[in-house]
Amino acid sequence: MVFLKNIQHTSKRAFKELQDEIKSEQRSERIASFLKQNSLKILIIAFVVFIILRKDFSFHLNLTTPSKPDPQEETLPPAALPLPEEKAKSPSIKEKTITEKPPLPTAENKPSKGSVLHIYTAPASQLTAFQRLERVTAPMKKAYIKRFSRVSVDEMKRFGIPASITLAQAMLQSEAGTHQIAQLGSNHFQLNCDNWLGERMDFDNGMCFRKYVSPWRSFRDHSQFITRGKYAALKKLPRTDFVSWANELEELGFSTEKDYALQLIKTIQTYELNKLDY
Repeated sequence: MVFLKNIQHTSKRAFKELQDEIKSEQRSERIASFLKQNSLKILIIAFVVFIILRKDFSFHLNLTTPSKPDPQEETLPPAALPLPEEKAKSPSIKEKTITEKPPLPTAENKPSKGSVLHIYTAPASQLTAFQRLERVTAPMKKAYIKRFSRVSVDEMKRFGIPASITLAQAMLQSEAGTHQIAQLGSNHFQLNCDNWLGERMDFDNGMCFRKYVSPWRSFRDHSQFITRGKYAALKKLPRTDFVSWANELEELGFSTEKDYALQLIKTIQTYELNKLDY
């Protein structure tokens, strides 16, 4: 009797284990079937989860790591042509040692509408335009050339004026931007008020000069000034022949400076401004 009970108990346990194995196999088959039928979906879900986890990790790194400055956000200097190297001074124009410098404009003598200004005038027997330019420091002259070389070339392309002539005249007339007429009214060529309806600067010596909102407007007015009226014939000269341009500008009376053409030529040669011409 006991033997039969043991057999019955063993049979039940074996039958239960068999049922469990069948269920396990069925479950495995269902899982395998599910994976087979939905493998593409599972891969897509896994890829999306991977991307999300990766972005989250990257975002965490960005929060904890100092960001580098964007080079595009840095302020860039205006494009300019390469600076010419200075050469030794040419002996064609005699120079004298000058110890006195003209006063620079201050907040007290800045022009207001209708005001009369005091202008510094160096005796003609003492200073030439080239000598006044030579008193300006080399870094300031280099910075001036760098700043205005591009606009000089642009004016050459539009009006046919040698860029070397434009820049040399600006350097001589404005003393590389340090003259009070350039600083007070952005007038880099000392163009006077004749036939001028715009803003003006009146000085206590009876002189009047044009006033501009920016140096760039001064350069454009200069281009228009020396290609019209009595200067119109200059446009027939080659824009690579700065010597002829300098001689004609003196002949037509652009400046009252003695030997103005020689001073222009010397300025161009000293600072190699003719490299801008083509």
